[in-house]
Amino acid sequence: LVPRPVQEMVTFTLDGREVTAPQNAMLVDAALQYGETEIPVFCYEPKIGPPVGACRMCLVEIEGVPKLQAGCATPVKDGMVVHTNTPRVQEAQEAVLEFLLINHPLDCPVCDKGGECPLQDKSFGWGGGISRFVEPKRHFEKPLALSPLIAIDRERCILCYRCVRFSQEVSEDVQLVLHDRGAHTFVGTFDGHPYVAPFSGNIIDLCPVGALNSKPFRFRARGWEMTQTPLVSPHDGAGSNLFGHVLRGRLMRVVPRVNEAVNETWISDRDRFSYEGVYSADRLTTPMLREGAEWRAVSWEAALEATANGLRRAQGSRRQRPPRSTLHVVRGKRPPPPPAATRQETARARIRAPRMTQPQAPRAATISRHGVRCVRLPAAPARRRRPSSRRAARKPR
Repeated sequence: LVPRPVQEMVTFTLDGREVTAPQNAMLVDAALQYGETEIPVFCYEPKIGPPVGACRMCLVEIEGVPKLQAGCATPVKDGMVVHTNTPRVQEAQEAVLEFLLINHPLDCPVCDKGGECPLQDKSFGWGGGISRFVEPKRHFEKPLALSPLIAIDRERCILCYRCVRFSQEVSEDVQLVLHDRGAHTFVGTFDGHPYVAPFSGNIIDLCPVGALNSKPFRFRARGWEMTQTPLVSPHDGAGSNLFGHVLRGRLMRVVPRVNEAVNETWISDRDRFSYEGVYSADRLTTPMLREGAEWRAVSWEAALEATANGLRRAQGSRRQRPPRSTLHVVRGKRPPPPPAATRQETARARIRAPRMTQPQAPRAATISRHGVRCVRLPAAPARRRRPSSRRAARKPR
């Protein structure tokens, strides 16, 4: 086995305190994880690639460097002296926030991001608290459908590049770009078509403001009103970790739950938006039995009895079938109620099935004239390499 490289630690000074952190770690991460000091950021997200220093919110003062440096793009070095709360740094942070809020609308009372918005937190913690801007703000049509499931409010966008970088560097669908220049810059797809991708909903979580919203969740609830319940994805084989947000007994939205060993912070759109099917009017909630050309709602007892009668007719009598004729019940990995034990007793009592089988990959159900059973697929045999004619003709030494 190849040994892992030894991580070299360095010591630097942060606001008058000595901090030990891994060498070349970004200053923002080292200050938060090892120095318990938060440096505000908007554009920085280590999971979507190298830092770009676009928002300039993380400016810090480093002794020996004449200008303020972006903490998200500055690796720590041994002996470095960093200041994050000097008047010069505070003035720069207040100026950046004031600049970002020039065209940002005051939509907090109705914004879906209210209560969980990084821009609100940074404005309260590092902002000046007073706006000197009295001119008319920039206006866009709102909201626009960025995709069938995502709405974009361009007036709220602070151009942090997170959604664009996710599209280009993480999901690699390369659909989102920045159009125009200056104050007229906006996020959109490069060809003007809807943003359709299997992981597109992750840009909703990445957005540090309320510019990107889930259309099914829009104006449905506020963050502090809901309770969250840990879930596991029912749609993939990886078991992505989820949180279900519930309000008054109703599932309102599904968001990712951080698990670095499974899904990190990403989930698919199927996991994120399929909760609407729980309350769909087309969902079957009771057993249905066909009578002629129509379907009629019946009880579980009647449905099981009709199923047993149909299976008995299909199985036939034992005099006409070989003695080994059997019928196995195959269920999925996510059994709905009633519990598995009850279903097993029902299968044995009503349709005389000898056992319940839960398939485990790699398995497959085979159908023959003797019945239906679940069998394990054999492993593929090792492929032997046939000798070439030249090798076969060669004589041994």
